[in-house]
Amino acid sequence: MWGVVLKGSAPRKLRCAAVVECREHGISEAASYNSKEKFGGMTVLDAKRLKELELKRRLAESMLDNSALKDRWRDVKLALVRRACRCHG
Repeated sequence: MWGVVLKGSAPRKLRCAAVVECREHGISEAASYNSKEKFGGMTVLDAKRLKELELKRRLAESMLDNSALKDRWRDVKLALVRRACRCHG
């Protein structure tokens, strides 16, 4: 599929050739078009680097969400302990 998407690939003469290639790789024509829009003009190394950076960004966002949830959970537990102390104190 990358031959369709990246710079330096041979241009497709017929639309049916692109359809056949999409079927061979198990992707839709829309996914192929979106990939071409996103990665068109990039080298393979550029595309790999972009994917790597996107994964790192998703990991950082996930870690930030996890940290926020832990902070919130700590606050909830503290409030529950304080409430229990007031009831039994």
